[in-house]
Amino acid sequence: GPVLERDEEERAVGVGHRHQPQVGAAPVVLVLYTDTLDALDTVEETFAPTLPADKAAGTKAHLRSTIGAQSEADREVWGAGQSYIALGYLLLVAESMGLGTSPMLGFDAEQVKSVLGLPSYARVPALVAVGHPAEEGFVSTRHAVERVLSLR
Repeated sequence: GPVLERDEEERAVGVGHRHQPQVGAAPVVLVLYTDTLDALDTVEETFAPTLPADKAAGTKAHLRSTIGAQSEADREVWGAGQSYIALGYLLLVAESMGLGTSPMLGFDAEQVKSVLGLPSYARVPALVAVGHPAEEGFVSTRHAVERVLSLR
């Protein structure tokens, strides 16, 4: 993805953040975005180097015939879903490194895409401010497992 100087980043994301102060305060703001056309064109980059060539070719053909056959909008919805999975891991990894994160919605995705030069068909599922927290924040509380999990 594009790499921007901080003042360019502030202009890019600052216009689209709808007054979320963590965007301007964080030393890093990550922009999660989809580009499934690029992902399909370079899918072999995600394969393990030990994957046999015939299996790699079969997987590539399968992805191109399924994901590639979807409409542009459906492909990007699928890509956004994949981004949310990556977002969960990103938040866990950052916390394990002692960093604070603030994942955000409520921004102008079209403005963010425009300033960053992202494809018009791309989706921007989230922005994530990352840095060392300036304050403790709220004590984390969780629902009981039985409240959020149902085994049937």
